[in-house]
Amino acid sequence: MVRFGFGRYLQARKAVAVVAALTAAGAVAVLAAPSQSAPARAAIAKVTSARAAALPDAGIAFPLHTKAWEIVDAKGHSVKLRFVNWYGGESPDFVVGGLKYQSISKIISEIVADGFNGVRLPFSNQLWQTNPIVSDNVLTANKQFFGEHARAILTQVIQDLAKAGLMIILDDHNSTAEWCCSSTDNNELWYVPGSTVYTPASWESDWKQVAATYKSIPQVIGVDLRNEPRGPASWTGATADNWRLAAEAGGNAVLSADPNLLIFVEGTDYATDLSQALSLPVTLNVPDRVVYSVHDYGFNTTVTSYDQWEKKIQSNWGYLVGKVPLWVGEFGTCDTSASCVDSPTSAQLGMWFSVFTRYLKYFNLSWSYWALNGTKSDGAPGQNIKYGETETYGVLNKEWDAPASTALLSALQAIQPSCSAGSVATGTYYIENRNSHDVIDIPAYHTAQGTDLDQWPRNNGSNQQWKVTRLSCNLYEITSVFDGESIDILGQSTGNGARVDEYDYWGGGNQQFILTKNSAGYYTIESLDSIKAITVVGASTKAGAGLEQEPASSGTSDQWSFVSG
Repeated sequence: MVRFGFGRYLQARKAVAVVAALTAAGAVAVLAAPSQSAPARAAIAKVTSARAAALPDAGIAFPLHTKAWEIVDAKGHSVKLRFVNWYGGESPDFVVGGLKYQSISKIISEIVADGFNGVRLPFSNQLWQTNPIVSDNVLTANKQFFGEHARAILTQVIQDLAKAGLMIILDDHNSTAEWCCSSTDNNELWYVPGSTVYTPASWESDWKQVAATYKSIPQVIGVDLRNEPRGPASWTGATADNWRLAAEAGGNAVLSADPNLLIFVEGTDYATDLSQALSLPVTLNVPDRVVYSVHDYGFNTTVTSYDQWEKKIQSNWGYLVGKVPLWVGEFGTCDTSASCVDSPTSAQLGMWFSVFTRYLKYFNLSWSYWALNGTKSDGAPGQNIKYGETETYGVLNKEWDAPASTALLSALQAIQPSCSAGSVATGTYYIENRNSHDVIDIPAYHTAQGTDLDQWPRNNGSNQQWKVTRLSCNLYEITSVFDGESIDILGQSTGNGARVDEYDYWGGGNQQFILTKNSAGYYTIESLDSIKAITVVGASTKAGAGLEQEPASSGTSDQWSFVSG
């Protein structure tokens, strides 16, 4: 990785921002002028070529669809969604936030410069059905929108995002405009019980209209059918509250208007519960369109370690990873200090955030951060949330013209790239230490769980043979050919000197390993739980020396080769 000083980083951001702002705001008009001179046309072509290379959606062939557990483009290439939520359209302001402070082109240029490739745009059914005129008070920096209706501004936002090469997912956040979400706000379901305005039928009809309206914009890749179904919403309950059945009806309504869209289906219980999605999947009339969506926040749970957190999410949605298309539609942390991003203590959000982003990175999941916004939009009457209050979870500052937290932005940028496949192919291997030339061994063919592993001269026994299986990126599980048990960090410890043993595989980070190849062709084997490397105790070359975890070093006792067995 090449690292730049923050001054160079800002220069790079400004360069990208200028290109994005120019193209979003004026390139089309310039190109349309019929009387350009040859030199001017050449200059325009050069700028246009640079713009095409810089666009976030460069190289993506629309439309998108799903294949196995991946989102892929029309050519079958995997597409990772690294989105940000730009809220406000779901609020009583009926428009995305920030237009009081910066021009729309400036805000979009910030999104591009920060490395995101798309935006999740929340809106309300109230916006769509009533289409009110948006107050000039929230549009001060965008006077071209004065007197405009909400739908017209939403459409222009979508068009400008698309011109800048950003993909868009439209999110039906709530029926009545408000600050979401609670269990008593009458927005728990995809309709309002007892209402003659916000009914299941009107919800489907609204979605059908939305899909038809934006069908001609390829960058509108999908719809998030409903934000955080909760309260009585269930996956298998009575028809009126059955979210799975509603998602099928709503998804089919969308696809009847535009069969190319992805259909994002959130879990119940505030989008945290997809425990039945594999046994009772959402089935639509058009295949390969469903993407399941989950939300996760640190304020919902106490996190003490990677493994402790992973255990909590495993039965709700973690079990879906690598099996079905999955998108983290919301996650976020505070932007007020570095401890929001990384912290050794569970009392601060940084511990959860560092654990969660580690999971996103090594499982190569698509995601959308909450939120872009530097300031809040209005809440409904009685919610005591006012336009212009500082958004403490925002990527942008309260002026909407720069990052609110360089630590937060850096952490998000670190998980933006798609990972490449690990260089160790799935197969059976002896794992040989560079320093001693001995291999990882189960002593005396013991089968007891918790047996400490050691190194021993290779004798071709099955107790020295390991099945290495790539999970994602350069992340692997390693199980014994002899007894099927996994290489394991004893007690799920994250401490230096923790012993390496064998144990039944349960899928924790202490049994999942990052294999990183160095320039000499050897690998470190790091626990995903601790991010510490398996090494021989004391760098010993003696047969029978035990194994432990320590921070990766420049020595050779934590370097290994995988020799085909």
